[in-house]
Amino acid sequence: MMAGTVATCSMVSLSVKAEPLLMAFDEYMQRCMQTYGGDEVTEKVCESQYRAIEEKEAALTAQTDALTDAVWSGDEGLPNGGAANGQ
Repeated sequence: MMAGTVATCSMVSLSVKAEPLLMAFDEYMQRCMQTYGGDEVTEKVCESQYRAIEEKEAALTAQTDALTDAVWSGDEGLPNGGAANGQ
C-alpha cells in the first residue's frame, strides 16, 4: 500500500468548430477571371459562383458545428437515435 497517494481527475472542455476553407473573394475572382476571361459576363458568373459556394460552405459549417456540439453534449437529437457515425 502506498501512503499519501492521491488520485486526481480533471475535465477538459474543448470547443471544436469548422474553419472556412473558401479562399478570399479577391483571390477567387482573380483566378476565375484569369482562367475564363476578363469580360463583364465572366465577372458576373465568377461572382455568382463564389456567392453560391460561400452560402453552401456556411450551411455546411453550421451543420458540422451543430453535430459536433450535439456529439460533445451527448444530445439525443442526432439522426439515428444519437449515433454520430450513422450506425
